[in-house]
Amino acid sequence: MWSVKRALQRDARKAVDAYWAGDVRRETDGKAWRLELGLSREGMERRAYRHMENSKHLGHHVTKALVMHQADEVFETSVSRHLFPDASGRRHGRPMTGRWWDYTRIPGRARSHTTARKWETFRLHGTLAGHLAAYRHRSLDRAVTTPEQAAMLPPDVRVLEQPHRLPTPVRPSGRSQRAT
Repeated sequence: MWSVKRALQRDARKAVDAYWAGDVRRETDGKAWRLELGLSREGMERRAYRHMENSKHLGHHVTKALVMHQADEVFETSVSRHLFPDASGRRHGRPMTGRWWDYTRIPGRARSHTTARKWETFRLHGTLAGHLAAYRHRSLDRAVTTPEQAAMLPPDVRVLEQPHRLPTPVRPSGRSQRAT
């Protein structure tokens, strides 16, 4: 999802630059000019779908629903805040590409609205043993230590739970690189 967000942030920055560079178009009909550049929620979603469809690996790891949620977040947090002033009349700066280390939340329907602390929408990335070690349900018997043991449990026993906030990955030692 980070690669989707980064691509959308780069696209948003280029489209916003084009929007402000088109003085005559913006003054004539700003709304039509924004729509033509794809500076709308639907436009960002279409860009995200194109990135997903053109990528060979993203289709194996993310769903269109997740890509849509990511596009909506980029539109709300970057594009919309930049193009439209808030109640005090201030605008936020141009959309920027964030850093991977600051990416700690995947937007979407991760938390169920009907069942507390339940996984939804997402596919597991990594090993089942790793997820069992990191995201073990608090009521799961400590004797269950392997995915094979968890698979033998009755269907109503919860094995994994989603934390309220995902932990930030450990930054590797060595040279720090900032994304541009």
